[in-house]
Amino acid sequence: MLYTLLYTNRDFMANTVLKTKVSVNFVLKEPKAKNETLIVFRVSAGRKIDRRFSTGYKVKPKYWDSTKKKVRNVATVSNSLEINNYLDQLKNEFNKIVADRISKGEMITKDSIKEIYHSISNKEQIKESDETMTFFKYCDVFIEGKIRTLQKDNKRAKSTTVSAYKQAIKHIKEFQKDEGFKVDFDSIDLEFYYSFVEYMQTKEKVDGSFYAINTIGKHIKTLKTILNSATNEGHNSNSKYKLPEFKIVNELTTAVYLDMDELKNMFELDLSKYPEHEKARDIFILGCETGQRISDYNNFSNCQIIKEDDGEYIQVVQKKTRNKVYCFITPVMRKIMNDRYNGNPPKPMIEQYINACIKEVAQMAGINKRVKFERNEGGNQVVKEILKYKLISTHTARRSYSTIKYRAGVNVHDIMPLTGHKSEREFLKYIREDGKDRASRIVQSNAFKDSYLKVV
Repeated sequence: MLYTLLYTNRDFMANTVLKTKVSVNFVLKEPKAKNETLIVFRVSAGRKIDRRFSTGYKVKPKYWDSTKKKVRNVATVSNSLEINNYLDQLKNEFNKIVADRISKGEMITKDSIKEIYHSISNKEQIKESDETMTFFKYCDVFIEGKIRTLQKDNKRAKSTTVSAYKQAIKHIKEFQKDEGFKVDFDSIDLEFYYSFVEYMQTKEKVDGSFYAINTIGKHIKTLKTILNSATNEGHNSNSKYKLPEFKIVNELTTAVYLDMDELKNMFELDLSKYPEHEKARDIFILGCETGQRISDYNNFSNCQIIKEDDGEYIQVVQKKTRNKVYCFITPVMRKIMNDRYNGNPPKPMIEQYINACIKEVAQMAGINKRVKFERNEGGNQVVKEILKYKLISTHTARRSYSTIKYRAGVNVHDIMPLTGHKSEREFLKYIREDGKDRASRIVQSNAFKDSYLKVV
């Protein structure tokens, strides 16, 4: 608690003084306003001094904590952490200077309060102090904001989203350490870009394999997202990351889908002696029958089932998009639920375990066709053949559904709402339809088979 000697009467300045507390607080200029209002720095000392200064920051009163004198930690105020850090620093620095002057016997006056405030309230000075907002400090702020936003929106996919940000930042920190490249806002340019991509291409994982180009591309995309946010909030002025050369690298992966015969073979396998494999297979088949993502089809429950005149449906609020869709319960799905799970969908399994089991199930089902596999490993393009079952994962279910329905002639715009694709271009890229496939599908129509000319 700070006290100053405050003279109460100019006629008795030499003899009459009072010991008075200097109080520092933050208040709103218009606490009842509906829109944003200034946050005010208020200094008072007894009845004689009550000075107020603008901090330069604004906030809506409903987001202001009048007890803690801070901005509430809500997702709506994306820079709440920045504001609160600034207010804390401002208050601490002010109190430090006042305490120092009082210890030297100096009198605190209205003019000296104004002089002290203006000497420390320049935001540029604060940015240049020990509290400089570096790239990695901003990354921490950014992730905290994302967590608050996801919690507010009640998105259960939040752990995956936040994990993606943390992974990208982790690799950039390791790049800085291993390569001796100081990473900060002003150093993220094309030199950084090419060096980081090369570093990731040649960096071995624990199992001796290399990171896929698409994985590296996702980290670049995450980095650009963070930099866009930092730029919008005024922390970054380096726009080199927006250059066309600073691109999100990617390559077309070898993605497989299962056709009707392959799915039939998997479905008809007797796995009663392997209950874990049986359950993984059943969950996978539910995904193939509904076209949902693993985060959805691995979490089907009885309470989602609704009955209509034309049959049963599973009502799904997709975890990634929050879209509500209705998936028809096919005879295959109903048989799986009735035969082994008392009429309910199977309980969830760990995704990694499903991936391991489903490969073995596919192998048992004879899905052993050799598939050409091409990818960039360690900066080199590698082409080899691999058995199809080794490429099957939980994601194959959604791709199989999409491809089978599309090739059966179902309108793409009827499939997309269920699979969650936003555009036809995105959907066609997803199912890997090439020119030959499209031509073959088109000529199946009699309108294309028939000619205007008749051969006699």
